[in-house]
Amino acid sequence: MIRPRLWRSILVATVVLAGCGGSLSSPADLTASLPDELNGRPTKKETYVGEATAQAPNGPELYREAADRMGVEVIDMTIAQAWVEGLGVVAIRFGGADPAAIGPTFLDVLSKPDDVPSFRLADKNVQRIPETDVYLYTRGEVMYLVFALDDANAAEILALLP
Repeated sequence: MIRPRLWRSILVATVVLAGCGGSLSSPADLTASLPDELNGRPTKKETYVGEATAQAPNGPELYREAADRMGVEVIDMTIAQAWVEGLGVVAIRFGGADPAAIGPTFLDVLSKPDDVPSFRLADKNVQRIPETDVYLYTRGEVMYLVFALDDANAAEILALLP
C-alpha cells in the first residue's frame, strides 16, 4: 500500500511534469520524474549528464553500450537515479534514440533474449529482466529500470513514474 506521503510525491511529480509539458528532455525534469520517497523513506537522488554518465553507479558501461548500439552520442545521455536501501529507480534518457529500440537494445546488451514478455503493471507495459528483480519500462526516449522486491513492490514504484 502506498503511504499518504507518497501520494503527495505523486501529486508533486504530476504537477512538475504537467508544468513542463510532460517533457523529460532536461536533466532536472528527468530527476524530478523520480520518486522522492520509496516505502516511506526519502530517496537519495543523483544525476549524471554526458561524459559524467561514466561516473554513475549501477552499470554505466551497459547504458553507454546500449547508447552506442542505437547511435546515441554520450553527450545526449542523462542518467538519473533515486535510491533507498534495497530499492531504486534508474532513468536513462537516450536523446535521439528510436523509442521502440531502447528496450530490445538494452536486453541485447545484457545478453538476454529480446522476446522477454511484456505485461501490465501499474497501468504500464513492463518487462522483468530475466534472473533479476529489475523491471524495465520505457517512455519516449527514457528507459526506467525499477529495482524492487517483487511484483507488488514494483507496481507501487511504477505508479510513481510518468
